[in-house]
Amino acid sequence: MSHSNDHHAGAGEGHQQDHHLHVTPFAPMLIVFIVLLALTALTVYTANLHHIDVGNTRIEISGTAHILIALTIAVVKSALVLGFFMHLLYDKAVNTIVLASSLFAISLFLGLTLMDLAVRDSIEPYEAGELTPGGTKQVIRQSILRDEAGHGNAHEGEDHSADDNADDGHADEDHATDDQANDM
Repeated sequence: MSHSNDHHAGAGEGHQQDHHLHVTPFAPMLIVFIVLLALTALTVYTANLHHIDVGNTRIEISGTAHILIALTIAVVKSALVLGFFMHLLYDKAVNTIVLASSLFAISLFLGLTLMDLAVRDSIEPYEAGELTPGGTKQVIRQSILRDEAGHGNAHEGEDHSADDNADDGHADEDHATDDQANDM
């Protein structure tokens, strides 16, 4: 029997050597909690702050600045939670590297997506994903009509009545098709 108890004791010791157990004292956890509450209060305060008076100068805070301030505070708060409450400060460095690289990849993908969405409408409205009655064809037709109206009547002597009738007939066919689809 003594032999089996030694075997279990040896297995337990080997397991504890492989896994480092760390218990954080109460005081640092309380300090981090108080700092997190203070940072939350700072986030709320800066969200309601619309300008700063410095001497005779008033500095207006834009919506973009509010977002950047809030995100900076959020990053600091998340670093505190990850480091102290999730014990990454006391864990192996590889876990921190894996987490940091994953967060970097997510922020890179989201950042590139947001940058793409911000400039889509600078080319053509239909490329921005704008929804209009009649769909993309209708947006392209409106764009062509605006271009023709903007260039003036460069072809004043030409008769466009046949073209107009063809367009009107085609548009009526589109509406008829839409009406038939709605009836089903």
